[in-house]
Amino acid sequence: MLSSADLSTPMETDLIELAERQGHGVKVRLLWRPGTDEVLLEVNDDQTGSNFEVQVPGDRALDAFEHPFVYVSSPGAGVVAPDAAGAAGAAPGLRRTS
Repeated sequence: MLSSADLSTPMETDLIELAERQGHGVKVRLLWRPGTDEVLLEVNDDQTGSNFEVQVPGDRALDAFEHPFVYVSSPGAGVVAPDAAGAAGAAPGLRRTS
């Protein structure tokens, strides 16, 4: 049975994958929510256990996809990587995915 929390949480099926790549234990996906200009960068690093998702401006999406750890650590991104932030969710716009 679904809880009310399950019903109020947007599902990943609402997203369209624009790009995906993996290598050396790191999986990077670029996702878009149709009907909006919302682009999300999702990173799962099996080597370090670092997993995060961050919203990126459309004009920075390709840079973020190609260099995700540099992007999330850059001052212009407005977020920092979870390793630098310390606790999950310490940086605005950054969400731990696991």
